[in-house]
This record gives sequence, structure tokens and C-alpha cells, in this order.
Amino acid sequence: MKNHLISKIPKAQEETTMKLCNGKAIDLNSLYNFKNPIRHFFNINAIAFDCSESCTFKDLAWTTPVKFKIFKTEEEQRTIGFPNILNFYHAVKKFQSEPNFFDIGAMSSRKRVSPDLNTGEFSVLSYYRSIQSDTFNLTKYDKLLVLDIKSFYGRIYTHDFGFSDVNSLEQRVTSLNSGRTNGLLLGSYLSLYLAERFLLKIEKELDKMLAEQHIDCHYEYFSDDFYFFCNQADKDRIIEGFAKVLDAFELQVNYDKTVVFDFEEYTKDNNLEKLWKKIIHLSMEKEKAISQKRDRSAIWGIKGDGKEFRDHPVFFTQLVYRLSQIQELKYKRIFLANFFKTFYFYNLNPDLYILSQSDLNYICYIYKLMPEAILYSLPTIMQMKGFDRSRFKEFVLARFNSVLHTDRQEEQVYFYYAIKLCGFDTELICFKEKVLHSENQILISYFILDKIITEADYQNEISYPHESKWLQNYHYLLVYDKSRIDVLFPVNAKKSRQQQSYYDFYYRNLDSDIPIVRPVGEIDGAIKKFISQKIASYHHKSV
Repeated sequence: MKNHLISKIPKAQEETTMKLCNGKAIDLNSLYNFKNPIRHFFNINAIAFDCSESCTFKDLAWTTPVKFKIFKTEEEQRTIGFPNILNFYHAVKKFQSEPNFFDIGAMSSRKRVSPDLNTGEFSVLSYYRSIQSDTFNLTKYDKLLVLDIKSFYGRIYTHDFGFSDVNSLEQRVTSLNSGRTNGLLLGSYLSLYLAERFLLKIEKELDKMLAEQHIDCHYEYFSDDFYFFCNQADKDRIIEGFAKVLDAFELQVNYDKTVVFDFEEYTKDNNLEKLWKKIIHLSMEKEKAISQKRDRSAIWGIKGDGKEFRDHPVFFTQLVYRLSQIQELKYKRIFLANFFKTFYFYNLNPDLYILSQSDLNYICYIYKLMPEAILYSLPTIMQMKGFDRSRFKEFVLARFNSVLHTDRQEEQVYFYYAIKLCGFDTELICFKEKVLHSENQILISYFILDKIITEADYQNEISYPHESKWLQNYHYLLVYDKSRIDVLFPVNAKKSRQQQSYYDFYYRNLDSDIPIVRPVGEIDGAIKKFISQKIASYHHKSV
């Protein structure tokens, strides 16, 4: 620690939220990592920023983001970035007054993007409305042509945004990504906003091209995916014209992702809600039968609390069976994860059911295919009679070991969470070396907090610290050595005023024992709150 950096900052409160210009507080977790469920493992809302409120841009420096890999395809992962938290906070403060920052959908009627910052996801209702609108448009036109912009986020040039306050706003963006002016970090709401703002330029030129060529079509876009409803005769002209529009922005069509649907093909690929409803209907019939059996036992005076009148659940068998009706892996995964976010499953009474060995096999298969489903279902499933802890332990340890041999970092965290939730903590020591070399900073941070990775294990990392590992290094300091705050300074923080800013911020949070990753014991509560808000927003907007 540098001697000239002295702080007299008091301890932080339990939780802090950012106050917006309209006086409302915002969920920083949703802004920091939007849409991806890994956001449930962050603790950004608890981070204290009060010591940095007076910071100007000159008090900060370029910073290096943490890289993290999430599922893209069976063979490929998508890399998102976790920016320096202090820089991100001040970037959002600067951008919050920009046009439509919290209402991206209002930028243009052609945008299908409708973020819900209460849930941290895109609006469920807007998705269903899009499906209905799409099917109607496919009665007016022959085809739906979906065109994707190749590597869109990575090819955006920050100079081309046209900021009204060029120096200040652009600097805020580039300070999150080592000063780079080409490309946006994937993952945050701020990047989504910037990308959608840039797409307005493409929309303007696209409208012009379609008008000049007298092409009869209707189009909308969801981020970098453009949906053209057109007639067969115009399909090739639209592809050619779209490519020319993109070329003017030094962008390209990703022809490998071009998809064409007619009415029947489109409705077949968008039947997930129908499948959920079928499963829920069958499950509710089973629950009704169980309840009737309990009622009869009460009438007949059978002793007992009624819990012996359980039955096997329908939904696990049905989920696996219905997978065969879904073609693409992406939709299979969406189908599985989102079933467990439904109002039905959220309110499920686990006392009604008893699990068979076949049920457990189906559960394990679901978790293998879509590990995210663990977050929304395992706490409920564990309460069902017949949950075989020893066999589930065998499964979850095997899968954790398997994904540690891959770069599926997101899934590694979910299986770790399952192990912790079930209380299999003593087994985690066996995976220490693999985790330490996994480059998964969220997982490494948890292993440090668990003290599985010891001070001795981490000596090489902390002796030669890399700025890109600030997340795991922060947790090492939190657990083992709070005096080494200087290892968290950005490389480009060369001026004393910059170093003081980062020192004050980290000292404040380290001294208050605030982890950046959410404590494992609080994750289930956060996820339940998220699902509750998701269901409430759907029903509220449906009224």
C-alpha cells in the first residue's frame, strides 16, 4: 500500500443503490450485467460508492475488464466483459440523462428490444406480442427473412456515435475497455444502449434504400438481428441492399446466420409457450387428483397429516418428452430454463410429490442439457420426498468435474452453486487446482471466500498481479490481506489523484467486508425476487 494514500472513510451501509436524475433508485446488478443469469451472482447493489461521488473523469483512468465466457453454441462460447465497477458506475451516472437511456424501445417503432430493468431481462410480454405480430405479418407477406450483422458489437467505432458531449461521453465508454475506441464490451446495459443508439443510423439508411428501390416490405430489428417481412420476389434485393447499407458503416451481413421462414415454419419454431401450457395442464390435473385423495382421507377419518398422499410429478417426464418436438438446441435450452420460471412452478407445493429414480434421471438430464435450470428449480426439488441426495451428489460432482475441463465458465458457476446448495462443500477441495487454473474469476472468487484456495495457494498470483484479474484479486484481499490495495490499481492510474480515487473506493468496500460476488446464501432469495418481479410485470402489463 502506498503511504501517501490515507483514507478516513467510515464503514458502508448494508446496501447502496444509485439515485437517478429523476430521484428513483436503479438496480445496478441489472445495469452491470444485463439479461445473462450470471448477474444473480453479483453483489453490485451492496457496493458503496459514496466515497467517490465527487470523482471527475480526471480522477479515473483506463481500466481492463474481466473476461467471462457464456454459452453460444454447443461448440462455442461467447465472451462477455465485466468492466471496472467504479468506472462503470460513473459512466452510467454520465449517460443516465442521455435520450431514452432507460427506455430503449422509445427510440424507434422498429425496435423489438424492450428491456425491463426491474427483472434485468427483456420484457416477456413484448416477446409474446412480437410472436403474434410476426405471425400476422406472415399472412400479408410470403416470407420472414432474418439477417444478422457479423460481429456487430466488436466492430462499432466509438467515434461514430455522434455524442453531444464527445470528449466526456466517449471517454467514459473507452475507459471501460482499456481505452479502445473500436468495439463495445458485451454484457452490460450500457453497451446495449450504445449499440441500439448506433443502430438508429443503420435504420435511417435502410429506410432510404428501401424507398429508393420501391421495395414493399415491413422490417423490425432485435439488436443486430433484422426481421424483414417480404414477398419472395423481393428477398434477394433486400439482402443485396442491406449488405450495401452495412458496407457504408464498415459492417457485413453474417450470411451463415441468414434464415428464411414461411408461416408454417415460423409457428413451428415458436411453440414453446404451447408446450409449457400442455405440461402445466397435465400437472394441474395430477395436483387436483392428489388434493382429492387428501380430502377423502380427511372425510374418512384416516389419521396422519396428509403428506403420505403424494404422487409422482408429471412435468419432468413431459419436459424430456417434449424436447423431441423442438429442433434447435438453443430453443431446447430456453424451453427447459423458462418452464421453471413460470407462475405454476414458482407456486408449486413440493409436499404434493414424491420422486422416483426415473424422475431423478430426468432431472439430472435437464440439468446436464441446461445447467441454468438449477437456479430456478433445485431449491424446490430438494424439498420433494424421495430426492436421492447420494445419487444427485454423484451426478453434480461428475458434471462439475466435466465442465471444469471445458471453457464453459457460466456452467461451472451453476454446478458449483448446486454443490453448495446441497451442502456437499467437503467435496470442493478436490477441485481446487482445476478451479485455480480455470480463469473463471467468479468461481475462483468463491473458492477464495470459502478458503478452499488458501493464501499459500495464491501467492504466485498476488506476487505478480495482473489488472485483468482484479475481481479474484479483490476477494483475495478481502479474505487474506487488505493492506495490498495497490494491486487493484489500474495500470493507467499513474497520477496520485487517480490512485487516491481507486484506493478510497476499494478501501471503503474492503474495510466494510463487502464482496463483489453475492454470498451464496443470498442467491436463492435474489432469484426468487427476480422470478416474482418477472411474473408480476407480465400480469400487470397483461391487464
